[in-house]
Amino acid sequence: MDLSEIKAKTKDLHITHPGTGLPLGWVFELVFPGHPRIIAAETQHGKRVHKRNGDLDVKAQRTLMIEISAASVENWRFENEDGTPSKFTIRGDKPSFDRDMLRGYFEDAQYGWLREQIAAAYEDRSDFFPASPVNSKASAKS
Repeated sequence: MDLSEIKAKTKDLHITHPGTGLPLGWVFELVFPGHPRIIAAETQHGKRVHKRNGDLDVKAQRTLMIEISAASVENWRFENEDGTPSKFTIRGDKPSFDRDMLRGYFEDAQYGWLREQIAAAYEDRSDFFPASPVNSKASAKS
């Protein structure tokens, strides 16, 4: 196996109800860790996190988390886990992906659970590197 054959992919995150854990029928397509858009958000907003005296600026830190979360979502779609169209809506509609709309939900403390689900999805990076005949665990042993 060659290092150049290991390529990161996007990952589907099926958003679940924060109380029941049941899938809502809203799927976020997440970009891989280290994606240029995430790095740009970290670079642009990360500099503001520390005040000049070295203390953390809580407001800037929250903005950084929101911007990284928004940057991590490539697209969304309204479908069930089996791929069928879902009945889930946003204010009675199924809008096309809109990063500014998503950012608005991230800024609203009531929807903090959305950011938490994204953060949890990044804890297991293996899903961003799907197994194939070239990079499966069986092939790695040889």
